[in-house]
Amino acid sequence: MQIFITRGGEISGPFTLDQVRDLLEKEDLKPDELACQEGTDEWVPLSDLMDSIPSSESTPPESSTKRKTLKKFGKILAGMAVLAVAFVIFSEIIYKYQRDKRNHWMVKVGYC
Repeated sequence: MQIFITRGGEISGPFTLDQVRDLLEKEDLKPDELACQEGTDEWVPLSDLMDSIPSSESTPPESSTKRKTLKKFGKILAGMAVLAVAFVIFSEIIYKYQRDKRNHWMVKVGYC
């Protein structure tokens, strides 16, 4: 199956179904862009065209599901790293503040 996409009045393609899925996943294509299946003259939103494809053909490949899972896991790890760095910085600020506060009120007593 070959798919053509129109963007800003320019037609690009043909793309295979897998290529369109990859481009949608990468957000290089948007679901509301107009698309036409080879052999037809009707331009419809890409999301409608993808929905009209039988489910046996539209099942995403396993690798894309794994990729999405890995991306989510990476985002979680990145968030945890940011929180850890923020915690260390915040702890250091509090420690310095408390140390300086103690030193400010410290009185030295000397012998004459």
